[in-house]
Amino acid sequence: MGTLFMEYLEAGDIKGLVPLYEPDAHFVPAPGTHLVGTEAIRGALQQMIDSSVRLKLELREIRQVGDVALVSNNATLTGAGPEPVVSTTTEILRRRPDGGWVHVVDAPFFS
Repeated sequence: MGTLFMEYLEAGDIKGLVPLYEPDAHFVPAPGTHLVGTEAIRGALQQMIDSSVRLKLELREIRQVGDVALVSNNATLTGAGPEPVVSTTTEILRRRPDGGWVHVVDAPFFS
């Protein structure tokens, strides 16, 4: 999931990014900001694309139970300010019937 997210973000592909989220997914695009639903998430992701930020995710850990997974990454976001933003993500994913995964909760600033 992280690799896809980074690829779509770098390519500016909003049509690739949005389907990585369930329709009622929760997303925290910045500390203190909590968005629900793909329309709100689309806006935040488009802002990221428009500001030309770059994201590097390094997988820390995955805990999977059936069709649910808890994922944590070390994240470095550049281009959002003069200094890189470094955080530890917490993501809850659900496996779709086709075998793919989608975000239920994406909290990149959980740390």
